[in-house]
Amino acid sequence: MPEPPLPAAPGGPPPRHALYPTVPTLNGQTSYVVHGRTYRVLRTGPGYTARGLASWYGLRSIGEPTASGVAYDPFAFTAASKVLPIPSWVEVTNLDNGRHVLVEVDDRGPFVPHRIIDLSYAAAAKIGIVRTGTAPVEIRVVNPRTGRPYAPARPRPAAGPPRVYIQLAAYGGPTAAQAERRKLARLGFPWLGVRRALVRHRVFYLLRIGPIPTIGALDRLDDRARRFGFAHPMIVIRGGKQ
Repeated sequence: MPEPPLPAAPGGPPPRHALYPTVPTLNGQTSYVVHGRTYRVLRTGPGYTARGLASWYGLRSIGEPTASGVAYDPFAFTAASKVLPIPSWVEVTNLDNGRHVLVEVDDRGPFVPHRIIDLSYAAAAKIGIVRTGTAPVEIRVVNPRTGRPYAPARPRPAAGPPRVYIQLAAYGGPTAAQAERRKLARLGFPWLGVRRALVRHRVFYLLRIGPIPTIGALDRLDDRARRFGFAHPMIVIRGGKQ
């Protein structure tokens, strides 16, 4: 399959390194600080799997150094992660369309809420997110010798489009969860719900917003939730194409 052509003029997000400073995290360094927040690098990548939002970084960073010291090449299948060791090799699956790509993590970022991986132009083009800018994805660390994930995908029933939620808080009982849901509803928060869940043999009541129809709406609601005192809202993605 031929490499995707570059657009006639640079587009997409701003240059990655204008927003995300290059952070050397090699040579045994286990943590680093960006914008006052400390990020801890995993000791090892095998077995790691996560769901969240992928983005891609702009073309105006071509030739700039990554955290690994290698210059950014938009045609290379590379990516940035906040927590995975450098280098790591990752399979990224777009849950909107089931397309996937293998990339090498050689940089740090994206330092934006809920974004778990930043893809090069070529990688983003292969899974179809250049035009949208973001997409819900599942990432799994792969063995570079075999190209296969260390953690096999969990079998899931056939599903339609991925459903994206913001989980605001977990409560020990339904009364407190429903009271907070009613309070937020009066403040104009949409798509509120409470879900009962068993976590490590304990029952919790999870206060969530969703399904949220667009990434733009997710970002706006996340920002609003933080301003109302929810310091660590989580993204939860259900379903999607594997």
